[in-house]
Amino acid sequence: IFSHLVELYRKYGYFENIQVSTVLRGSDGAKQIVEIMDRFRQDPPTEIAGLAVRRIRDVQTSQWREPATGETGVVDLPVSNVLAFDLDGGCRVLVRPSGTEPKIKFYFEAREALGEGESLAEVEVRAKAKVQRLVDDIRARAGM
Repeated sequence: IFSHLVELYRKYGYFENIQVSTVLRGSDGAKQIVEIMDRFRQDPPTEIAGLAVRRIRDVQTSQWREPATGETGVVDLPVSNVLAFDLDGGCRVLVRPSGTEPKIKFYFEAREALGEGESLAEVEVRAKAKVQRLVDDIRARAGM
């Protein structure tokens, strides 16, 4: 089974996913969550951790936009306060407030190619490092 999994990684890439939540309590915390979402929505990054933002999906407005071309389209999902940034190389960052707790949540997905003859351990190290760069960049932009 493991050899089949490795072949899938070679074909589609190895993905490292993590979720980071930050609790921001009280009325100041609620205000800060709104400000973070507004900042990402009004002044979205064109790159994150050195990776170009290929598409920004704003699920709240049901619109997507490609910064490089200006092309736009419709996000066909139920309306929700979620921003998704699709990056070069198949990486992705999502930002959203919790619906039930005083938290802002960040979801990170890093993709790394698994080359012929390369060990899974090597690609895992690269993917973990890449996802950490995404985390560090977004947390800095969010002022955390």
